[in-house]
Amino acid sequence: MPSNNCVIGSQGGTIAISVANERQKYIAGVIFIAPLVILNPESATPARMCCAKMLYCLMPNLILGYVDPRWLSRSQKEVKSFKNDPLNYHGPYRVRFTIQVLQAVAKLEKDLPTVTWPMLILHGEMDKLCDIRGSFLLYKVAASSDKTMKVFSKCFHQLHREVPNVTVEVFTLIGKWIADRLPPVE
Repeated sequence: MPSNNCVIGSQGGTIAISVANERQKYIAGVIFIAPLVILNPESATPARMCCAKMLYCLMPNLILGYVDPRWLSRSQKEVKSFKNDPLNYHGPYRVRFTIQVLQAVAKLEKDLPTVTWPMLILHGEMDKLCDIRGSFLLYKVAASSDKTMKVFSKCFHQLHREVPNVTVEVFTLIGKWIADRLPPVE
């Protein structure tokens, strides 16, 4: 009997789709917060993709850039908290990591139509890190008969660390979604 629910965001969403799809009978449901499902076509142009692949062969440790913490949340308190937390990665993203992410996302296309587990997808309308069109694609293409999607207006990437009223709504929605799927108490 399935018993594993998980809340996943970003690149974890990419991984979760692949892993959960391989083990569907063990998955009771998955909750996504801004999953990375497709690449942003403005930044992942064919020319840039070709350059990234060449750089991977020549200089896999070349630094491509950093994530701007201001893209994570509208809450300045949360952005500051992210910056000051030594457990958060603040270093550069290198070509090697970028290529691995690109390869993982490319594999998702074939997995999406076979997704049958229940899912809740939450995404911020103003997310600059994970293209919201990926969440719409996941919702549209997944074969699951139990899927829910909510877009949070004017919100950024980390909905669980957004302004207080959004954070409360996110956790309330998640709690209700899980409670609605628990077996009745006898």
